[in-house]
Amino acid sequence: IGVDTAINTVVWALNRIRDTALAHGRAFLVEVMGRQSGYIALMGGLAGGAEVIVVPEVPLSWEEIVARVEEGYRKGKRHSIVVVAEGVRERLGSTSELAQAIQEATGLEVRLTVLGHLQRGGSPTAFDRLLACQLGARAAEDVANGKFGHLVAWQRGELVAVPLAQVKRKHPAIDLSLYRLAHSLAT
Repeated sequence: IGVDTAINTVVWALNRIRDTALAHGRAFLVEVMGRQSGYIALMGGLAGGAEVIVVPEVPLSWEEIVARVEEGYRKGKRHSIVVVAEGVRERLGSTSELAQAIQEATGLEVRLTVLGHLQRGGSPTAFDRLLACQLGARAAEDVANGKFGHLVAWQRGELVAVPLAQVKRKHPAIDLSLYRLAHSLAT
């Protein structure tokens, strides 16, 4: 619960950042949640029209990121938005260092925005509210019927009982076809 809300917050922020980027002809690097998974960065960046999306699952070098930014400008774009999942810091260094590297390599004015805890707060989306209602109702029903030892989960559009022995701390996997789509739409 909360992933849809976080993604929608990223899209909301990107829409506003794009207005500033267009008005001033700047590049923006936007850091979003995603220490273990680039799911929020990918989905938010794709829905929000980011020119470059950097996620832990797809290792890009600083040079590749800079090349993608430059490619957009060569093709006539007047701005660029680079969405970065926080988990890439271990491999690439801080997002402020990456923003500086883009600025030095391209000569563009680059601004860094870290969404941080903005994504964790606020009102949940309708989807997250409805999902919470369904999960809670099913869990209460199972308890009332003496069914224990499982977690109620949402998988492929339906509620399922997952035995506790099978529950692992998993992070949502990214769909690489969506990553390729995001890259093709941006160029």
